[in-house]
Amino acid sequence: YSHASSINLELNYKASELIIEGCDNGEGFDLDEVRKGSGLINMEKRASLINTSFELNSIPGQGTSVQLIYPFAS
Repeated sequence: YSHASSINLELNYKASELIIEGCDNGEGFDLDEVRKGSGLINMEKRASLINTSFELNSIPGQGTSVQLIYPFAS
């Protein structure tokens, strides 16, 4: 859907959390319009089920980024 030509994925480990970040250079979208759809709602619900924060940013014409932060005991 994004028509991206580049996708960057990063997996980072810190003392008490695992951070997964992804971003693309695709078309992006208006979060207010798309957030009403069930796909993003389901992603947020799944993240919350495992106590993971979910952050999504997108700008039309500039791409999309997603960040998941999973906390754990060290």
